Amino acid sequence: MKKNWITLLLIGAVISSIFAEPAKIALVVGNAAYSDGIPSLANPANDASDISSVLEKNGWRVTKLVDANRREFNRSIIAFQDALKGNPGSTALFYYAGHGVQIEGKNYMLPIGEVFEAKEDVKLSAFCIDSIFDAFTE
Repeated sequence: MKKNWITLLLIGAVISSIFAEPAKIALVVGNAAYSDGIPSLANPANDASDISSVLEKNGWRVTKLVDANRREFNRSIIAFQDALKGNPGSTALFYYAGHGVQIEGKNYMLPIGEVFEAKEDVKLSAFCIDSIFDAFTE
């Protein structure tokens, strides 16, 4: 009798995975508390919280970052990519509120806590939007 229950549980798990809805995965970043000559912003933290709340209420798995430094931002992008790879067919959303710049035709999102004195600083320490596009396509 015990083997029948185990077989039924395994069959149920396979069936539920076949008919399960794809995951809805979001990375939401709101950077506002800039320093070192970069003006602080009033709304990104609130915007990130509002967007995250709406998404979570609608069944999204949300990673929310507020005032993310370079390390936090980088790790969240890697985790986002890993989550998408681990959930084929999932729906993904990336939301960013904060300072950004364009250099040589590429757009960069600025993390908190960095000093940007030259365009090379931005290229090395900010996040090119292409890294997010890569997360969606890999």
